[in-house]
Amino acid sequence: FWQANSLRSSVRKRANDSRFGTATLSISATLRCRPTPARLSAVAGTSLAANMDAWGRSLAFSTDDNGAEQLLDASGTQIMMEWERPYMARCVDEMHITAADRVLEVGFGCAYSAERIQRGKPKSHTIIECSEAVLQKLRPWAAARPGVIVVEGTWQQTLPALGTFDAIFMDDFGAPEMSAAEM
Repeated sequence: FWQANSLRSSVRKRANDSRFGTATLSISATLRCRPTPARLSAVAGTSLAANMDAWGRSLAFSTDDNGAEQLLDASGTQIMMEWERPYMARCVDEMHITAADRVLEVGFGCAYSAERIQRGKPKSHTIIECSEAVLQKLRPWAAARPGVIVVEGTWQQTLPALGTFDAIFMDDFGAPEMSAAEM
């Protein structure tokens, strides 16, 4: 879907070691992408965007056998489950988000990563979400938090217009039989 012309990213890693103090590693490069129309070819007779939209509309919240919240698609495939919460928290913690950061999050799901990102009190927290069921949960969640921006649609459709970010958290669940095409 995207053709990279050059690469730029910023990766920060802070290492704390009582023997040597604190060190910060920074890596910078440039990423400039442009849409590649050939990758938007039809999947099963319809456009990729239409398939992604239909799949996003099929998502729904329910509870598992233990009464914990989960997110399922129309076929019953589990998209997000309670047991993922500690893993998501550890992933976000490794980003070392601060009040100076502009954060992009792709996929809101059950809000596990979003809640953890908010602990860093980022300057801005942009969340891309394509599912109406998830958006119904996301909108009031975002309204109660300063600096949170909701972007409705798929990341493939919306990313080019979003600008730059200091940290990106992506937990995008690929739509069945479209995962290869959507990348």
